[in-house]
Amino acid sequence: MEKLLSFIILLLCCFIDKVIGHHYRGVTVSSEWLSNGDEIHFASQFYYRRNNSGNGAYVHCDDLMIQDKTLTKDPNSIVLTMYKRNNQNVAYLQSLSNSFICKSHSPNQDWSIVAKSETINISEYNISENEWIYFYLDSNGGQWSFVNIGYIWNHFSHKIKNKNNNWNTPPTTKAFPIYEILSGCKSQLELPIEDIDNDIIRCRPSSTNGLFGKECVACNLESVELNSETCTLYFPPSLKRDIIIELQIEDFKNENDTLPMSSVPLQFIVTFKNNIGTISCEDLPQFTPVVPPSKSCVAISNNSIYTGIIEAKSKSSNISDIMVYQFSGYTKSDLTYNATSRSWYYNYTIKVDYSNIQQESVLLYATSASGLSSPYHTIKYLLNYEPPKITNVRPIDEICSTTKSEYEWTFFTNRDVVLPKKSSFIRFMKTSVNTSIPTTVFEFDMSTNNNRPNNYSVRIFVKSSLFNVNETYSILFDFGVITTDDYCRPQSEAMLDLNKYKFKIIKDS
Repeated sequence: MEKLLSFIILLLCCFIDKVIGHHYRGVTVSSEWLSNGDEIHFASQFYYRRNNSGNGAYVHCDDLMIQDKTLTKDPNSIVLTMYKRNNQNVAYLQSLSNSFICKSHSPNQDWSIVAKSETINISEYNISENEWIYFYLDSNGGQWSFVNIGYIWNHFSHKIKNKNNNWNTPPTTKAFPIYEILSGCKSQLELPIEDIDNDIIRCRPSSTNGLFGKECVACNLESVELNSETCTLYFPPSLKRDIIIELQIEDFKNENDTLPMSSVPLQFIVTFKNNIGTISCEDLPQFTPVVPPSKSCVAISNNSIYTGIIEAKSKSSNISDIMVYQFSGYTKSDLTYNATSRSWYYNYTIKVDYSNIQQESVLLYATSASGLSSPYHTIKYLLNYEPPKITNVRPIDEICSTTKSEYEWTFFTNRDVVLPKKSSFIRFMKTSVNTSIPTTVFEFDMSTNNNRPNNYSVRIFVKSSLFNVNETYSILFDFGVITTDDYCRPQSEAMLDLNKYKFKIIKDS
């Protein structure tokens, strides 16, 4: 009888593990005080196992569910609660529902990203300035994807005025549920952090004994180093075992402050792939120049459909996938191989139909078949905002040779603009018939231009000795040669058409 009972208990335990399963893959949570502090906007993204492999719980997302904003939920009985705290007094406020919408997915890496966004009226709770509000999640049986432990996180926000005399807004971040690293390679990963208040940001490992209690379960970064100022993780080549990353991203009013105004949890998994060949650790997948630079900002006019290409390539092997953490209104095609450029790409569209200006962002990273991964690549999009652009260039066509030391070019713009803070070049290319491959004659760095934009135009001066009579030239623009000075500083698009702005130096008769 005792053996039979033990066998039944064993079967029951196996059944519970089968039903519950290892499905959790991480989270990030933030919030924002609204309506003079009478409301708080809660925003979270949960990471889950996506595919039904027969190993228990999972959360399935696909492109149609993302487009239709289909509701889903954590398959376990999670407890998502909100509290307030004043000094050492803690008061329960309410629980939040177990419901999410799909945001992204990867069949190859087997993950789904779901989001919960909810504005909560907290006026009845009489939360005063300098009190704290915090959100806490504890799973009742759910487990991390590859470790037999539950999951837990903690987010808090101090109701306090920031240096701009507004209610402080916590930082936000994004990450993918899984980041792949090739074993034996020294790797690093800079996490994308945004803070609209421009506060001092620091990252730290989550703790078993945080300001508001336990913040993590594994609570062990092992030999991974963390630069708290840049929020960059450094992985030594000796590390070969998959690891749970559990961090708190915190904002401070001043450099010397030790008590944060808020704390944002970030949890995800880093996996290691065996290096079975002679793959160089330096051959990371790279995004090609058709993709706007990381941390750049692209503005899109209202009532428009914006199209673009995300393309990546790798020297050592094929691109196996391009992960994308998208937003509503961003749709993409399947990953396709370009035999000419030996790269992989997908097309995407953004449909803009908003009554107000809205800022969104997309997070990308590419993986190769050899197991190498690109760094994170972030592109911001400013929706319902007229993008800065160069509308015309003068002079072009035939230009008389000059005895002066410089030629003057004027670039006309569609709106008031400023010069970029980072290097971005206007390039003069020789494109004569007897030149089979265009060659760069001169690169003008617009960030160093002494002539500030004025009256919807900006001037540059180039040495006349660089150009030859009877030779033909083209003018090209890098991404971001002009920008505006508000929001995320949206930049102008690149112009790489050799035929658009051409000129020929002719002898002055």
